[in-house]
Amino acid sequence: MRISFIGPTKFDDLSLGQVLEELLKGKAFNKATLVSAFANAAALYRLIPHMQAFRDNGGMVRVVVGIDLQSTSEEALRCLLTNKIPTFIFKNRRVGHTFHPKLYYFESNTQCTLIVGSSNLTGGGAFSNYEANLRVDFDLNREEDKNILRQLQDNIVKYLDPQPPLAKPLTKEFLHQMVKRGDVISEYARRPKAPPQETVGVLEVSAAKVEAPVELYGIELMPSRPALPVEILKTVVKANRARRKKDKDDEAIKFFAYVPAEIEAFYMTLNKLQGPNIPGEVRIPIAAIKALPDLWEWPDRYIEITRSRGKVERRYREWKPQWELINGQTQESVIDAVRMYWYSSKKEFRFYSSYLVHWGANADDLIIIRRLEDPIVTYQCEWIQKDNPHYSNLRARATQKVPNPKDPSHPRWWGYA
Repeated sequence: MRISFIGPTKFDDLSLGQVLEELLKGKAFNKATLVSAFANAAALYRLIPHMQAFRDNGGMVRVVVGIDLQSTSEEALRCLLTNKIPTFIFKNRRVGHTFHPKLYYFESNTQCTLIVGSSNLTGGGAFSNYEANLRVDFDLNREEDKNILRQLQDNIVKYLDPQPPLAKPLTKEFLHQMVKRGDVISEYARRPKAPPQETVGVLEVSAAKVEAPVELYGIELMPSRPALPVEILKTVVKANRARRKKDKDDEAIKFFAYVPAEIEAFYMTLNKLQGPNIPGEVRIPIAAIKALPDLWEWPDRYIEITRSRGKVERRYREWKPQWELINGQTQESVIDAVRMYWYSSKKEFRFYSSYLVHWGANADDLIIIRRLEDPIVTYQCEWIQKDNPHYSNLRARATQKVPNPKDPSHPRWWGYA
Protein backbone atom coordinates (compact mmCIF):
# COMPACT_ATOMS: atom_id res chain seq x y z
CA MET A 1 0.00 0.00 0.00
CA ARG A 2 1.29 3.45 -0.91
CA ILE A 3 -0.09 6.81 0.26
CA SER A 4 0.59 10.11 -1.54
CA PHE A 5 -0.68 13.69 -1.45
CA ILE A 6 -2.45 15.51 -4.30
CA GLY A 7 -2.78 19.30 -4.19
CA PRO A 8 -1.95 21.53 -5.80
CA THR A 9 -0.16 23.59 -3.18
CA LYS A 10 2.33 25.20 -5.60
CA PHE A 11 2.72 25.87 -9.32
CA ASP A 12 4.52 22.65 -10.31
CA ASP A 13 2.19 20.27 -8.41
CA LEU A 14 -0.13 17.88 -10.20
CA SER A 15 -3.81 18.67 -9.71
CA LEU A 16 -6.52 16.10 -9.10
CA GLY A 17 -7.75 16.66 -12.67
CA GLN A 18 -4.34 15.76 -14.10
CA VAL A 19 -4.16 12.63 -11.92
CA LEU A 20 -7.66 11.57 -13.05
CA GLU A 21 -6.65 12.10 -16.67
CA GLU A 22 -3.64 9.80 -16.24
CA LEU A 23 -5.67 7.11 -14.46
CA LEU A 24 -8.40 7.22 -17.12
CA LYS A 25 -5.93 7.19 -20.03
CA GLY A 26 -4.00 4.22 -18.64
CA LYS A 27 -5.04 0.59 -18.95
CA ALA A 28 -4.34 -0.52 -15.38
CA PHE A 29 -8.00 -0.41 -14.28
CA ASN A 30 -11.32 -1.65 -15.66
CA LYS A 31 -13.72 0.14 -13.26
CA ALA A 32 -13.88 3.80 -12.26
CA THR A 33 -16.37 5.66 -10.07
CA LEU A 34 -16.09 9.44 -9.66
CA VAL A 35 -18.07 10.77 -6.69
CA SER A 36 -18.39 14.54 -6.25
CA ALA A 37 -20.62 16.88 -4.29
CA PHE A 38 -20.59 19.45 -7.09
CA ALA A 39 -19.74 19.44 -10.81
CA ASN A 40 -19.52 22.01 -13.57
CA ALA A 41 -18.67 22.14 -17.25
CA ALA A 42 -15.14 23.48 -16.70
CA ALA A 43 -13.98 20.13 -15.29
CA LEU A 44 -16.15 17.78 -17.32
CA TYR A 45 -15.31 19.25 -20.73
CA ARG A 46 -11.68 18.38 -19.97
CA LEU A 47 -12.31 14.94 -18.44
CA ILE A 48 -14.97 13.60 -20.82
CA PRO A 49 -12.48 12.67 -23.60
CA HIS A 50 -10.51 10.60 -21.06
CA MET A 51 -13.68 8.94 -19.73
CA GLN A 52 -14.55 8.00 -23.31
CA ALA A 53 -11.04 6.58 -23.83
CA PHE A 54 -11.42 4.54 -20.63
CA ARG A 55 -14.71 3.16 -21.92
CA ASP A 56 -13.27 2.48 -25.39
CA ASN A 57 -10.54 0.41 -23.73
CA GLY A 58 -13.22 -1.83 -22.22
CA GLY A 59 -13.55 -0.10 -18.85
CA MET A 60 -16.73 0.89 -17.02
CA VAL A 61 -16.89 4.46 -15.73
CA ARG A 62 -19.69 6.21 -13.89
CA VAL A 63 -20.28 9.43 -11.99
CA VAL A 64 -22.18 10.06 -8.75
CA VAL A 65 -22.92 13.73 -8.12
CA GLY A 66 -24.96 15.88 -5.76
CA ILE A 67 -27.20 18.83 -6.65
CA ASP A 68 -27.45 20.53 -3.26
CA LEU A 69 -27.06 24.33 -3.10
CA GLN A 70 -27.56 24.48 -6.92
CA SER A 71 -23.82 23.89 -7.23
CA THR A 72 -23.97 21.30 -10.02
CA SER A 73 -24.79 23.01 -13.30
CA GLU A 74 -27.21 22.07 -16.04
CA GLU A 75 -24.35 22.13 -18.56
CA ALA A 76 -22.37 19.61 -16.50
CA LEU A 77 -25.27 17.16 -16.41
CA ARG A 78 -26.04 17.64 -20.11
CA CYS A 79 -22.39 16.96 -20.88
CA LEU A 80 -22.52 13.64 -19.01
CA LEU A 81 -25.87 12.74 -20.56
CA THR A 82 -24.85 13.63 -24.11
CA ASN A 83 -21.67 11.58 -23.85
CA LYS A 84 -23.54 8.59 -22.38
CA ILE A 85 -21.61 8.50 -19.10
CA PRO A 86 -23.76 6.59 -16.55
CA THR A 87 -24.55 9.15 -13.86
CA PHE A 88 -26.44 9.02 -10.57
CA ILE A 89 -27.91 12.05 -8.79
CA PHE A 90 -27.69 11.77 -4.99
CA LYS A 91 -30.11 13.92 -3.01
CA ASN A 92 -31.68 13.76 0.46
CA ARG A 93 -34.69 16.07 0.36
CA ARG A 94 -34.54 16.68 4.11
CA VAL A 95 -32.99 20.08 4.84
CA GLY A 96 -29.55 20.07 6.43
CA HIS A 97 -28.22 16.86 4.87
CA THR A 98 -26.01 18.04 2.01
CA PHE A 99 -24.33 15.44 -0.20
CA HIS A 100 -20.71 16.54 0.19
CA PRO A 101 -18.17 13.72 -0.48
CA LYS A 102 -15.30 13.90 -2.98
CA LEU A 103 -14.10 10.39 -3.71
CA TYR A 104 -12.48 8.84 -6.79
CA TYR A 105 -12.18 5.06 -7.05
CA PHE A 106 -10.33 2.94 -9.65
CA GLU A 107 -10.25 -0.86 -9.52
CA SER A 108 -8.99 -3.96 -11.34
CA ASN A 109 -8.41 -7.57 -10.27
CA THR A 110 -4.90 -6.81 -9.05
CA GLN A 111 -4.89 -3.20 -7.86
CA CYS A 112 -7.05 -0.36 -6.63
CA THR A 113 -6.59 3.40 -6.26
CA LEU A 114 -8.74 5.48 -3.91
CA ILE A 115 -8.54 9.29 -3.76
CA VAL A 116 -10.39 11.16 -1.00
CA GLY A 117 -10.16 14.86 -0.23
CA SER A 118 -11.47 18.34 -0.90
CA SER A 119 -11.59 18.46 -4.72
CA ASN A 120 -14.95 18.60 -6.48
CA LEU A 121 -15.45 17.94 -10.20
CA THR A 122 -15.33 21.66 -10.93
CA GLY A 123 -12.78 23.65 -12.88
CA GLY A 124 -11.29 25.08 -9.70
CA GLY A 125 -11.56 21.94 -7.58
CA ALA A 126 -10.07 19.64 -10.20
CA PHE A 127 -7.42 21.92 -11.67
CA SER A 128 -6.59 25.27 -10.08
CA ASN A 129 -7.75 25.72 -6.46
CA TYR A 130 -5.67 25.09 -3.37
CA GLU A 131 -6.81 21.56 -2.48
CA ALA A 132 -5.84 18.65 -0.22
CA ASN A 133 -6.43 15.04 -1.28
CA LEU A 134 -4.93 11.71 -0.23
CA ARG A 135 -4.29 9.00 -2.79
CA VAL A 136 -4.02 5.41 -1.58
CA ASP A 137 -2.77 2.70 -3.97
CA PHE A 138 -3.59 -0.88 -2.96
CA ASP A 139 -1.79 -4.00 -4.19
CA LEU A 140 -4.52 -6.66 -4.20
CA ASN A 141 -1.93 -9.44 -4.34
CA ARG A 142 -1.09 -8.55 -0.73
CA GLU A 143 -3.50 -9.88 1.89
CA GLU A 144 -2.97 -6.88 4.19
CA ASP A 145 -3.94 -4.43 1.44
CA LYS A 146 -7.02 -6.50 0.57
CA ASN A 147 -8.20 -6.49 4.20
CA ILE A 148 -7.79 -2.73 4.58
CA LEU A 149 -9.58 -2.08 1.29
CA ARG A 150 -12.43 -4.40 2.29
CA GLN A 151 -12.98 -2.38 5.48
CA LEU A 152 -12.99 0.87 3.51
CA GLN A 153 -15.41 -0.51 0.93
CA ASP A 154 -17.88 -1.33 3.70
CA ASN A 155 -17.92 2.38 4.61
CA ILE A 156 -18.06 3.88 1.12
CA VAL A 157 -20.34 1.40 -0.66
CA LYS A 158 -23.20 3.92 -0.30
CA TYR A 159 -21.26 6.22 -2.65
CA LEU A 160 -19.75 3.62 -4.97
CA ASP A 161 -23.03 1.76 -5.49
CA PRO A 162 -25.76 4.35 -4.76
CA GLN A 163 -29.31 3.06 -4.42
CA PRO A 164 -32.82 4.57 -4.50
CA PRO A 165 -34.59 6.45 -3.07
CA LEU A 166 -31.61 8.76 -2.44
CA ALA A 167 -29.88 8.05 -5.76
CA LYS A 168 -31.54 8.15 -9.17
CA PRO A 169 -30.00 7.58 -12.62
CA LEU A 170 -29.71 10.70 -14.76
CA THR A 171 -32.06 10.75 -17.75
CA LYS A 172 -33.30 13.50 -20.08
CA GLU A 173 -36.68 13.54 -18.35
CA PHE A 174 -35.13 13.64 -14.87
CA LEU A 175 -32.84 16.51 -15.90
CA HIS A 176 -35.83 18.38 -17.34
CA GLN A 177 -37.67 18.00 -14.02
CA MET A 178 -34.68 19.22 -11.98
CA VAL A 179 -34.25 22.27 -14.22
CA LYS A 180 -37.97 23.05 -14.13
CA ARG A 181 -37.99 22.90 -10.30
CA GLY A 182 -34.90 25.11 -10.07
CA ASP A 183 -32.81 22.40 -8.37
CA VAL A 184 -30.32 22.68 -11.24
CA ILE A 185 -29.57 25.95 -13.03
CA SER A 186 -27.39 26.84 -15.99
CA GLU A 187 -24.00 28.51 -15.81
CA TYR A 188 -25.31 31.01 -18.35
CA ALA A 189 -28.05 32.10 -15.94
CA ARG A 190 -25.46 32.70 -13.21
CA ARG A 191 -23.40 35.17 -15.21
CA PRO A 192 -23.33 38.78 -13.94
CA LYS A 193 -25.34 41.22 -16.02
CA ALA A 194 -23.75 44.43 -17.31
CA PRO A 195 -25.33 47.65 -15.99
CA PRO A 196 -27.58 49.67 -18.32
CA GLN A 197 -25.75 51.72 -20.96
CA GLU A 198 -26.82 55.09 -19.53
CA THR A 199 -25.26 54.20 -16.16
CA VAL A 200 -21.95 53.21 -17.73
CA GLY A 201 -20.99 56.76 -18.66
CA VAL A 202 -21.19 57.89 -15.04
CA LEU A 203 -19.10 54.94 -13.94
CA GLU A 204 -16.44 55.70 -16.53
CA VAL A 205 -15.91 59.25 -15.32
CA SER A 206 -15.46 58.22 -11.71
CA ALA A 207 -13.52 55.01 -12.31
CA ALA A 208 -10.15 56.69 -12.82
CA LYS A 209 -10.57 58.62 -9.56
CA VAL A 210 -11.08 55.56 -7.38
CA GLU A 211 -8.33 55.34 -4.81
CA ALA A 212 -6.49 52.04 -5.00
CA PRO A 213 -7.38 49.85 -2.02
CA VAL A 214 -4.74 48.70 0.43
CA GLU A 215 -3.83 45.11 -0.45
CA LEU A 216 -4.43 42.80 2.49
CA TYR A 217 -3.47 39.52 0.85
CA GLY A 218 -0.53 38.02 -1.03
CA ILE A 219 -0.29 36.43 -4.47
CA GLU A 220 1.63 33.56 -6.04
CA LEU A 221 1.63 31.77 -9.37
CA MET A 222 -0.52 28.62 -9.27
CA PRO A 223 -1.51 26.04 -11.91
CA SER A 224 -4.18 27.08 -14.39
CA ARG A 225 -6.76 24.81 -15.95
CA PRO A 226 -5.48 23.07 -19.09
CA ALA A 227 -6.73 24.25 -22.46
CA LEU A 228 -10.08 22.87 -23.57
CA PRO A 229 -10.05 20.14 -26.23
CA VAL A 230 -10.15 21.97 -29.57
CA GLU A 231 -13.47 20.53 -30.77
CA ILE A 232 -15.21 21.40 -27.50
CA LEU A 233 -13.78 24.93 -27.52
CA LYS A 234 -15.11 25.47 -31.06
CA THR A 235 -18.59 24.35 -30.00
CA VAL A 236 -18.52 26.45 -26.83
CA VAL A 237 -17.59 29.55 -28.83
CA LYS A 238 -20.38 28.71 -31.28
CA ALA A 239 -22.82 28.53 -28.36
CA ASN A 240 -21.71 31.95 -27.15
CA ARG A 241 -22.26 33.49 -30.59
CA ALA A 242 -25.67 31.83 -30.92
CA ARG A 243 -26.71 33.23 -27.53
CA ARG A 244 -25.76 36.75 -28.56
CA LYS A 245 -28.00 36.31 -31.62
CA LYS A 246 -30.71 34.89 -29.32
CA ASP A 247 -30.85 31.77 -31.49
CA LYS A 248 -32.50 29.52 -28.91
CA ASP A 249 -32.86 26.67 -31.40
CA ASP A 250 -29.11 26.34 -31.89
CA GLU A 251 -28.05 22.88 -30.71
CA ALA A 252 -24.83 24.23 -29.21
CA ILE A 253 -26.79 26.28 -26.67
CA LYS A 254 -28.55 23.19 -25.38
CA PHE A 255 -25.41 21.30 -24.47
CA PHE A 256 -22.54 23.70 -23.89
CA ALA A 257 -21.83 26.29 -21.21
CA TYR A 258 -21.73 30.03 -21.56
CA VAL A 259 -18.08 30.70 -22.30
CA PRO A 260 -16.95 33.33 -19.74
CA ALA A 261 -18.18 31.06 -16.94
CA GLU A 262 -15.70 28.49 -18.23
CA ILE A 263 -12.69 30.50 -19.41
CA GLU A 264 -10.21 31.29 -16.65
CA ALA A 265 -7.72 33.52 -18.45
CA PHE A 266 -6.55 35.09 -21.70
CA TYR A 267 -2.92 34.39 -22.69
CA MET A 268 -1.04 36.46 -25.27
CA THR A 269 2.50 37.20 -26.37
CA LEU A 270 3.18 40.93 -26.57
CA ASN A 271 3.87 43.16 -29.52
CA LYS A 272 6.88 45.48 -29.28
CA LEU A 273 6.39 48.05 -26.50
CA GLN A 274 9.89 49.52 -26.12
CA GLY A 275 11.86 51.84 -28.40
CA PRO A 276 11.76 55.28 -30.07
CA ASN A 277 8.38 56.36 -31.47
CA ILE A 278 6.66 53.28 -30.03
CA PRO A 279 3.63 54.30 -27.94
CA GLY A 280 3.66 51.17 -25.77
CA GLU A 281 0.07 50.14 -26.48
CA VAL A 282 -0.80 46.45 -26.30
CA ARG A 283 -2.74 45.18 -29.31
CA ILE A 284 -5.30 42.43 -28.74
CA PRO A 285 -6.26 40.48 -31.89
CA ILE A 286 -9.76 41.20 -33.16
CA ALA A 287 -10.37 37.44 -33.38
CA ALA A 288 -9.85 37.17 -29.62
CA ILE A 289 -12.42 39.90 -28.91
CA LYS A 290 -14.93 38.38 -31.34
CA ALA A 291 -14.52 34.92 -29.82
CA LEU A 292 -15.42 36.08 -26.29
CA PRO A 293 -16.79 39.64 -26.37
CA ASP A 294 -18.50 39.28 -23.00
CA LEU A 295 -15.18 38.59 -21.27
CA TRP A 296 -14.07 42.05 -22.45
CA GLU A 297 -17.56 43.53 -21.82
CA TRP A 298 -17.61 44.50 -25.49
CA PRO A 299 -19.40 46.60 -26.62
CA ASP A 300 -21.70 47.28 -23.63
CA ARG A 301 -19.20 49.14 -21.45
CA TYR A 302 -17.49 51.21 -24.12
CA ILE A 303 -18.40 54.85 -24.80
CA GLU A 304 -17.93 56.47 -28.20
CA ILE A 305 -15.42 59.33 -28.06
CA THR A 306 -14.04 61.67 -30.73
CA ARG A 307 -10.65 63.34 -30.26
CA SER A 308 -9.06 65.92 -32.55
CA ARG A 309 -5.40 65.80 -33.49
CA GLY A 310 -4.68 68.79 -35.68
CA LYS A 311 -7.29 68.68 -38.42
CA VAL A 312 -7.83 64.95 -38.04
CA GLU A 313 -10.65 63.59 -35.92
CA ARG A 314 -10.07 60.20 -34.36
CA ARG A 315 -12.97 58.08 -33.21
CA TYR A 316 -12.73 55.55 -30.41
CA ARG A 317 -14.93 53.40 -28.24
CA GLU A 318 -13.25 53.25 -24.85
CA TRP A 319 -13.60 52.05 -21.28
CA LYS A 320 -11.24 52.71 -18.37
CA PRO A 321 -11.73 50.09 -15.63
CA GLN A 322 -9.43 49.41 -12.71
CA TRP A 323 -6.80 46.72 -13.32
CA GLU A 324 -4.45 44.93 -10.96
CA LEU A 325 -1.09 44.67 -12.72
CA ILE A 326 1.42 42.11 -11.47
CA ASN A 327 5.12 42.05 -12.25
CA GLY A 328 5.84 38.33 -12.57
CA GLN A 329 9.53 38.95 -11.95
CA THR A 330 9.31 40.90 -8.68
CA GLN A 331 5.69 40.06 -7.70
CA GLU A 332 5.05 43.81 -7.35
CA SER A 333 1.33 44.52 -7.62
CA VAL A 334 -0.32 47.86 -8.47
CA ILE A 335 -3.86 49.05 -9.14
CA ASP A 336 -4.30 51.34 -12.14
CA ALA A 337 -7.07 52.67 -14.38
CA VAL A 338 -6.25 51.10 -17.76
CA ARG A 339 -7.61 52.53 -20.98
CA MET A 340 -9.15 49.83 -23.20
CA TYR A 341 -10.33 51.02 -26.59
CA TRP A 342 -11.36 50.24 -30.14
CA TYR A 343 -9.54 52.48 -32.62
CA SER A 344 -12.09 52.74 -35.42
CA SER A 345 -9.92 53.99 -38.30
CA LYS A 346 -7.18 51.41 -37.61
CA LYS A 347 -9.69 48.67 -36.75
CA GLU A 348 -7.57 47.69 -33.75
CA PHE A 349 -8.40 46.83 -30.15
CA ARG A 350 -5.79 48.13 -27.71
CA PHE A 351 -5.06 48.83 -24.09
CA TYR A 352 -2.36 50.93 -22.45
CA SER A 353 -0.63 50.59 -19.08
CA SER A 354 2.32 52.78 -18.19
CA TYR A 355 3.38 50.17 -15.63
CA LEU A 356 3.99 47.48 -18.26
CA VAL A 357 6.12 49.92 -20.25
CA HIS A 358 7.99 51.10 -17.13
CA TRP A 359 8.71 47.51 -16.02
CA GLY A 360 10.25 46.77 -19.43
CA ALA A 361 7.62 44.50 -20.97
CA ASN A 362 8.40 43.87 -24.63
CA ALA A 363 7.87 41.65 -27.66
CA ASP A 364 7.40 37.90 -26.98
CA ASP A 365 6.86 38.40 -23.26
CA LEU A 366 3.58 36.89 -22.08
CA ILE A 367 0.62 38.53 -20.40
CA ILE A 368 -2.17 36.66 -18.61
CA ILE A 369 -5.43 38.59 -18.21
CA ARG A 370 -8.17 37.41 -15.85
CA ARG A 371 -11.65 38.85 -15.30
CA LEU A 372 -12.20 39.34 -11.56
CA GLU A 373 -15.37 39.25 -9.48
CA ASP A 374 -14.42 42.33 -7.46
CA PRO A 375 -16.38 45.53 -6.75
CA ILE A 376 -13.39 47.76 -7.57
CA VAL A 377 -10.85 45.86 -9.67
CA THR A 378 -12.24 44.45 -12.94
CA TYR A 379 -9.19 42.76 -14.48
CA GLN A 380 -5.91 41.26 -13.35
CA CYS A 381 -2.96 41.30 -15.74
CA GLU A 382 0.21 39.36 -14.97
CA TRP A 383 3.39 40.01 -16.97
CA ILE A 384 5.64 36.96 -17.51
CA GLN A 385 9.08 37.61 -19.00
CA LYS A 386 10.64 35.23 -21.51
CA ASP A 387 13.30 34.15 -18.99
CA ASN A 388 10.72 33.24 -16.33
CA PRO A 389 11.08 29.50 -15.54
CA HIS A 390 7.31 29.04 -16.02
CA TYR A 391 7.19 30.88 -19.35
CA SER A 392 7.16 27.82 -21.64
CA ASN A 393 4.45 26.09 -19.65
CA LEU A 394 2.20 29.16 -19.69
CA ARG A 395 3.05 30.16 -23.26
CA ALA A 396 1.71 26.77 -24.44
CA ARG A 397 -1.80 28.00 -23.61
CA ALA A 398 -1.56 30.63 -26.36
CA THR A 399 -2.50 28.37 -29.27
CA GLN A 400 -3.83 30.84 -31.88
CA LYS A 401 -1.43 32.48 -34.31
CA VAL A 402 -1.40 36.23 -35.06
CA PRO A 403 0.28 36.69 -38.47
CA ASN A 404 3.12 39.20 -38.60
CA PRO A 405 3.27 40.70 -42.14
CA LYS A 406 6.60 42.42 -41.41
CA ASP A 407 8.20 39.18 -40.23
CA PRO A 408 6.13 36.09 -41.17
CA SER A 409 8.57 33.80 -39.35
CA HIS A 410 7.93 35.60 -36.06
CA PRO A 411 4.15 35.59 -35.31
CA ARG A 412 2.47 36.46 -32.03
CA TRP A 413 0.19 34.03 -30.20
CA TRP A 414 -2.98 34.19 -28.11
CA GLY A 415 -5.40 31.77 -26.49
CA TYR A 416 -8.03 31.21 -23.82
CA ALA A 417 -7.68 28.56 -21.13
